[in-house]
Amino acid sequence: ETYHLMTNFPVRSLDDLKGRKILAPGAAAIWLKGTGAIAVDGALSTYYTQLKTGVADGTVSILTGIYPFRIHEVAPYVTFVGIGAQCTGALTVNLDVWRRLPPAARDILSRLGREYGERAALEVLERYADAYRIELDKFLRAVNGDQVDLPDGADGLKALILADCAQQSFESGTLITVPG
Repeated sequence: ETYHLMTNFPVRSLDDLKGRKILAPGAAAIWLKGTGAIAVDGALSTYYTQLKTGVADGTVSILTGIYPFRIHEVAPYVTFVGIGAQCTGALTVNLDVWRRLPPAARDILSRLGREYGERAALEVLERYADAYRIELDKFLRAVNGDQVDLPDGADGLKALILADCAQQSFESGTLITVPG
């Protein structure tokens, strides 16, 4: 699943982000660098209150994360930017513990780990498709009902954010993978 921008204001260009406080915890904050937005730390479980009370104006998050926490109620504008992916689940074992396990147990856990990864990926894809359909339906209803102004030309936000990530990767000497 990929990250998109959910805000309490419409985003029609990169300039719309200047000075805005965007919830982007941890490594996600790097995606805002160069946009003029201010990265604010938080967690999905705190986003609703942070947006409702004005601590932030939006968030960089995943669609499957915003719906269970009702973030769309306080940040109704969704800008599909697809700026990166994440691992939403994993089965891990400390290496020292792993080495102490009998070979049969390691074999079982290895098989279960692969199965878990496959099932988790399918679950995320299903949830993402549902959330994406909901947002697309809201957009189409708004357009058909003349409730929104359509931006003119192509939305260059995604390209600008991707370009900034590439520049940041070059400057820092670290790899920043942004699937496209």
